[in-house]
Amino acid sequence: MSTKKPCENIGNQIANIRFLKSSIKIELCDGRIFSISEDAYVSDVKLYIGKELSEEEVKYLEDSQDNYIYENYLNKLLSSGSLYSAKKIKDKLIKVKHASNETADVIIAKAYSRGIINDTEYIQTYIQDAKDKGYSKIFIYRNLIKEGYDSEAIDKEMVDVNFDNIEIEELIDSLFNKYKYKNFNSAKESVFSRLYKMGYSSDKCDELIQMHLANNPEVEASLKKYEIELLKVDMDASFQKLNHCGYNLLEIRAKVIAKMLQKKYSFDDIMNMWEENKYDIY
Repeated sequence: MSTKKPCENIGNQIANIRFLKSSIKIELCDGRIFSISEDAYVSDVKLYIGKELSEEEVKYLEDSQDNYIYENYLNKLLSSGSLYSAKKIKDKLIKVKHASNETADVIIAKAYSRGIINDTEYIQTYIQDAKDKGYSKIFIYRNLIKEGYDSEAIDKEMVDVNFDNIEIEELIDSLFNKYKYKNFNSAKESVFSRLYKMGYSSDKCDELIQMHLANNPEVEASLKKYEIELLKVDMDASFQKLNHCGYNLLEIRAKVIAKMLQKKYSFDDIMNMWEENKYDIY
C-alpha cells in the first residue's frame, strides 16, 4: 500500500514507498527505484514520502539495495538443497554478484549472527553426505580443511562416525555397472581411477577392488562374457579408420595392436582376433 505524492521537483525527493511481501520499494521523483529490506527501512535513516534526500542518504539506499540483493542470493543458495560452506558462499557473492570482499564478509557475518550459517551443522552434514557416497575419511578431512574449517572442529565431528566398507562396496558395485560396456581390464582401471580420486591410496584401491571381485565373481564373469565381441567391434573400427588413411597392412597391424593394448585387451586375444578375421587392405 502506498500514496504517491506529486513531485515538486525532479531530484532526490521520495515520490512513493511501496511495502511488498519481501521488500520495500523506494521511488524517487527522478524515476530511480530502490528495493531494500525491512531492517534497512527501519534504521536510523528516516524515509517517508516527500522527503528530500541528501547524497549520503541516496548512497545509503544504494548500499541497502546491494545488501538486499546479496542477502537474497545467500538465502537462495542455502535453500537450494545443495551444501554450501561459508567460504563457497563468500566466493559466489564475489564472483557471481560482484560484491566486494569486505561487503561479502559483512553479509556472511550477519548470516552467522542470525544462525542461518552454522559451521557445526555444515561439517556434520558434509561428513555424512560424503561418507554415504563412498568418499574416504582422508578425502573428507582434506576437503573440509580446504573450506577453512578448524581441524579440531572436524575431528570432533568425525570421532563417532563409523567409516565401514558398506558404502564403498555399494559404490564399487555401481562403478562396475557403469563401466559394463568396457572390457574387464579397462573397467577395473576406470574403477581404480575413480576410487583414487575419492581419496583412497593405490594399495587401498587395489585391495577394495580385489575384495569386491572375490566376493562377487559374477562381476568379472559378466564383463568377460562380451569381451571378445567388444574386441572385434573395436578392432574393426580401428582397422577401417586406418585403412581409409592409406596405411599399408603392416602399419595398420602395428597400430591396431597398439590401440587395442591401450584399451587393455589381452595380447593373446588381440593376436587371435587378427588371425581369425584375416584383415586385408583394399
